[in-house]
Amino acid sequence: MLGSYGLVHVLVAALMLVFLLLRLRAGYMSSRRRAELAVAPLWIGYLCVTTALILFCAYLPGMVA
Repeated sequence: MLGSYGLVHVLVAALMLVFLLLRLRAGYMSSRRRAELAVAPLWIGYLCVTTALILFCAYLPGMVA
């Protein structure tokens, strides 16, 4: 269950990065429209925290026992 939760977050982060790269390549990035560039790092930071918590929850029972 936790693995699928983490996988969904990884897929959303990858989709965001692909979207940003395609917009950049097509020339739709400007200094006035920077919302996508602000949201993607926040989401990737959330992904890192989520991944750390999932790994902690997955390996904690083995470390305690």
